[in-house]
Formats: sequence, structure tokens, C-alpha cells
Amino acid sequence: MCFCATYKHMRTTLDISDPILTQAKLRAVEDRTSLKSLVEDALRKYLFAKEATSYLSEPFQFPVLPGQGGMAEGIDPTKTSSLLSPDDDIPVLLREISPVEVSSLYLSLPKSNKMILLDVCVLVAAVRPDHPHHSLVIGKLNSYFLHNRPMAWNGHLLAGMVRILINPRAWNGASSSLEGALATAQKLTEYPGANHIAPGVSHWRLTQDLARAVNAKAEDISDAFHAALAIEHDCEFWTLDRDFSRYPGLRSLCLLDD
Repeated sequence: MCFCATYKHMRTTLDISDPILTQAKLRAVEDRTSLKSLVEDALRKYLFAKEATSYLSEPFQFPVLPGQGGMAEGIDPTKTSSLLSPDDDIPVLLREISPVEVSSLYLSLPKSNKMILLDVCVLVAAVRPDHPHHSLVIGKLNSYFLHNRPMAWNGHLLAGMVRILINPRAWNGASSSLEGALATAQKLTEYPGANHIAPGVSHWRLTQDLARAVNAKAEDISDAFHAALAIEHDCEFWTLDRDFSRYPGLRSLCLLDD
């Protein structure tokens, strides 16, 4: 399928495959932008990423905060629902969403396998050296980032990481400082391969579908929310929780099994 665009004084015709163009049109609707603007933005990010990797003298290293003593007794370090207290769940959706596409369309789209999204439990394990899975996780992440490969990030996941890092009930030793945790989150957003993603107009419909598919309990709703985000943006979801394999359409990778 051909897509014609006019850029100021230059007009060009691009031959784009139907599946890619379909995804682009869906993303434009979700982001409430034009297809032209979406294509320009995608090209801008691609060119910037190429320039960024050309001047990096050293590969990106995942930030690590001081920490000793390990996690508090009774906490399962592989479960985000165990790490967060009940009042730290998904924030209330303040606006109504009127989906224009059914979520099943996302399940049928081709997967590019080009970007990862990190679960809260992976972020915490990477940042704290006293986490029981720190060595495993930091090794895999630094290997992935060696060539500045793309990583998606979302404010809700980073906020979950910060809440756990500064929560004294989560740690046997001292919890991380607020400034240290926030600086770590900020550094992740500045990684050259980082891409911010946000829930689109179909996200809530997809979250509901996933929750029903696994007969979700209260502690599973955050997981369904994050799984929907990964599916919607075609990300591979890296986690320590094997239960994510239950969600249909989600490409998940449990780092404990890899």
C-alpha cells in the first residue's frame, strides 16, 4: 500500500507494507495525531537513535543504588503484587475511554520483537544490589543494553519502582533515598534507546479482556494493566513472574527461565 506525504516543499510516495501501515494508522488514532505527524516522529526518533549510538564512548550501564540487608521477610521478590502495598495499585482512571477498535485486533497484528518493557520487579532487582536476583538481572540487562537496543518505559512502572525502593517495609536494611530513587528513574528515561509509551484509547478494553481471560483476582489487575500496555505497543515484557505467561497475546520473558 502506498502512503503519500507532503513535507513543506517536498512531496514523496512511500511503499509501506499493509500490516505496518495498519499498525501506524491505529497508533495515530490512539495518539490523536495525523498519520503524517506519526511518520515524521518515527523517522525523527530513528535518526536520533542512530546519531546517539555514534557518539556514545561507553555502553549504557543500568544504574545501581547502594543497598544491603536484602528484602524483608514474607516478600516475594518475583511478584510485583507482593512488593506493592494494596493502596499502591493502578490509579483510578479519571477520564472515560471510548475505544474505536476492538482489542482483539492487537492480538492478530504481526510482532516486531524489537523493544522490551521491564516489569517493576525487574527494575527493583536491577537497581538494588541486595536483591536476591540482582546479579542475574543486571547481567542480562547490561548485555541487552550493550548495543543500545530499544527499551520502552512508562511512568506507572517507574513510579512502582520508586515506591518500593523508598519503602522501609520492603527491606531488611535501609531503604533507598527518595532523591536516589528519582535520579535512577530519570536516568532510565534518558537512556539513548528509551521510548516513552502510554495507554492508548484501546488500552482499558484490552486490560478488561486480559483480566477476564485469567479470571483475575485483586492482585492481578496491575499485571493485566501492564500486560495490556506491552501488547498495545508491541513490546516483549521482561519479568521475574512466571504468571505473565497466562496472558493471551503477551510476549513475556521470565528472566529466571531464560
